[in-house]
Amino acid sequence: MNLYSSKIFEQSGIDPKFGTWLVGVFNFIGAIIPMLIINSNKLYFLTCLECGRKILLTISFGVMFVSHIFIVYGNYNMLSGVR
Repeated sequence: MNLYSSKIFEQSGIDPKFGTWLVGVFNFIGAIIPMLIINSNKLYFLTCLECGRKILLTISFGVMFVSHIFIVYGNYNMLSGVR
């Protein structure tokens, strides 16, 4: 996804530089939040969210699956001419 993000945003009518920047922001946020949750024994406001790596991986795989379904659906509609 990261390799082709500029091309995908360009084809969808979004500025490629802004789209690539947006992908980078979401990658950063997606890396920081799990790190805070895993290490939540040091952060008092996240102790209620403390969970293991297996649970976080399971949730993240589910979110990635749903995201990829949306990507496939969007590409299918774009290629078939539906807007």
